[in-house]
Amino acid sequence: MSVLFLERFLEFLWRFVKKEMMELAKNLNIADFFNLIPTSRRICMSNERASTSSIKVNGYEIPTDLLYSKEHEWVRVEKDRNARIGITDYAQKSLHEVVYVELPEEGATAEQMKPIGTVESIKAVSEVYSPLSGKIIRINERLMDSPELVNVSPYDEGWIAVIKPLDLEKEVENLMTPKQYGRFIEQLIKK
Repeated sequence: MSVLFLERFLEFLWRFVKKEMMELAKNLNIADFFNLIPTSRRICMSNERASTSSIKVNGYEIPTDLLYSKEHEWVRVEKDRNARIGITDYAQKSLHEVVYVELPEEGATAEQMKPIGTVESIKAVSEVYSPLSGKIIRINERLMDSPELVNVSPYDEGWIAVIKPLDLEKEVENLMTPKQYGRFIEQLIKK
């Protein structure tokens, strides 16, 4: 077999598989689609998180590229210095099955550790606190139709909002590193 033939065959095979997966995705909601993908592969689906690592504390995932609040929100400072926020794996597992997410309004002002929305599950309603002060410049509208993304992918597809921080350098001092957050979870579990 020639190398050229093999390359063309693999290219054809990839296009076929990609087309079939897109057709399958159209007929499933996002949660069903993610459930078809082995857990070990889900982590590599987001370009933003493909190279990051995480630590596990009592079964809870804590990505090492994020900062955390004591109210169980996470912050990812992006290249443009905006901050993407969401709730942690600990928070989503504590809530269980999320059925509704009340998102903040784009353009609204957020204050550090003040509520900006809620996450409702079959078990409870929990406020979402902004880990930083600033202007909300984007919300994850996919959560309106698919709130379960908070459970399926809390650090990627289940993000809540993007904030343009007012004083990033000062306010990140009030947040925890992954190791600090891991110790915080361990203390909560011991109680």
